[in-house]
Amino acid sequence: MKWIRNAITTFLFTCTLILFETELIGQPVSTLDSLIAVLEMEISDRQRVDTYIKISEFYGASDSTKTVSYANQAIDLAKKIQYKTGEIDAYYARVHVAMSMGHIAVAAKEFHRIVTLSKAIGYKRGEANGLNGLGATRDFQGDYSKALEYLFQSLRISEEEGDQRAIASRTNNIGLVFSSQEEYTDAIKYLTKSLQIHNDLQDTYGVALVNSNIGEVYMKQNQLDKAQESFNRSIKFYNEIQDQNGIAYTYKNLADVCLKKGDVPKSIEHYNYALDIYDKIGGQYFISYTLIGLGRSHMMIKEWQTAKKYFKKGLKLASELRHMVNIRDGWKYLAVIEENLGNYKAALEARKNYKAAADSILNTEQTKNLTRLEANYEFQKEKDSIALEQHKAELAFEKEIERQEWLKLVAFTAALFVTIIALIIYRFYLIKRDKNKELANKNEIIDLKNKELIYRNDQIVTLRTNEKELAEETLALKERELATVTMLSHEKNSLLQQLGEQIGSLANKVDQKILPDLKEIKRTIKANLNEESWSMFMYQFEKVHPKFFNELKEEYPSITQHDLRLCAYIKVGMDNKEIAQVSNITTAAVKKSINRMKKKMELSPEVDLRDFLIRK
Repeated sequence: MKWIRNAITTFLFTCTLILFETELIGQPVSTLDSLIAVLEMEISDRQRVDTYIKISEFYGASDSTKTVSYANQAIDLAKKIQYKTGEIDAYYARVHVAMSMGHIAVAAKEFHRIVTLSKAIGYKRGEANGLNGLGATRDFQGDYSKALEYLFQSLRISEEEGDQRAIASRTNNIGLVFSSQEEYTDAIKYLTKSLQIHNDLQDTYGVALVNSNIGEVYMKQNQLDKAQESFNRSIKFYNEIQDQNGIAYTYKNLADVCLKKGDVPKSIEHYNYALDIYDKIGGQYFISYTLIGLGRSHMMIKEWQTAKKYFKKGLKLASELRHMVNIRDGWKYLAVIEENLGNYKAALEARKNYKAAADSILNTEQTKNLTRLEANYEFQKEKDSIALEQHKAELAFEKEIERQEWLKLVAFTAALFVTIIALIIYRFYLIKRDKNKELANKNEIIDLKNKELIYRNDQIVTLRTNEKELAEETLALKERELATVTMLSHEKNSLLQQLGEQIGSLANKVDQKILPDLKEIKRTIKANLNEESWSMFMYQFEKVHPKFFNELKEEYPSITQHDLRLCAYIKVGMDNKEIAQVSNITTAAVKKSINRMKKKMELSPEVDLRDFLIRK
């Protein structure tokens, strides 16, 4: 029964790798633990190689040392057991470290070896991976025509194999090459296709990478807000998977956007943040680019010597890597620096070097080849369609044979499979239950807060209503006080005037000795007569209704001072009798004055002047 035990072990190994593929995005630590646990199981040497490769790929985004270590273990074991495809996949996992460190020549040799080994055994996926890598190295070196040639070959093979992850990688890289040649429409087309596939696969790393690349295209087109949005999305996804290299690269891009927007302090901050990460994880190409970016930032604020220092460092690294774009940009900006420092000979030499680098990149023949390569790719796809169908038929036949061989194994492992599925379902049930509880608690808290807000809103509405009613009552009280004061003032004046008249009539009837005293009393009475009662009324009235008189004069220019006085008395709530007493006229005269005012204001007979003025 040893073969049954081996079959069960193989099944558990396969389930672990499937879980690795589906859980890598959400639970990196537990997934790594699961893979390392697989190495402790009784698995075959081939399965051990595959596990080493998976662990190497896992560390590819964060730890270059462990990436190389596990890839080398996979290579050594694969060679020992003559597992050729495993050896090729391990080479491919390892070579990405050389690319991220900027060792382009080393990476190119490794990709050539992958292509050669894959062709020798007919390993299509390995051949496509190698061609994809060769395209990336040529892109770094500015040989865009050759880069597209390799990438379209790789894409064609991946489409024949139906490998969606590989197709997403190829279309992304093709988009980058078109972007380098300022063919932005084609660049966005291929990058969008790549992003869609990564989204469908729920590949967080791929989504982060392509968002960053789309942001670069927008930045080249000076669509800076769109670029910034794409870079911020990219950083969010890179942070989820703790990809330090991706975080650093995207901060470098954000620094470029800030520099274009003229926000120099922010650009320097982002460049330095990216540089700190690259100093820890390596990456000579990106360090070169970041140094040149820092030089540009300091150049914008005319810190010439500091800028020159960064440009020289960046140029040195770019020359060692033979990265033509950075070489071109470094010489271009260094020429400007030397001119501003008065070093005209050095500036002339820098411009010569800049022109040589620019001519190397913008080769006319390369530009013509872009359209030709894409057309050849579409033609080749049609040409290979018949061969592809035949190849698919052969594969189907081989799979049918394999299916028959596995029928016996499935019978023994069905019960175990059902158990594992049940455990997985139960696990998801527990997660969902906990989330539902958490959601219910949050909803309860939200309901309580909503009720509290409703209660507070009701209090505010009640308070405002009370304040409004109080203000209206206060206004009415002030108006009534004003009317009362006016009446009292009028009555006082009338009384004093009567006393004065009575004393005057006594002047001829009293003894001449008391006549001076009577005159003194009369003067006192006259002094206390309030001749300015109307002026004081207006002063107090305008405190209560500051705009009333001005608005009436503007709306009805023909009204007189007497009319204004009548309107003021009506406004404070005095009736016709009170107005007659204050004005020393009859009630009938008040009514006539009111009718005359209505005619001046062109009010219809049924309109009550009192209501009309109170509403104003």
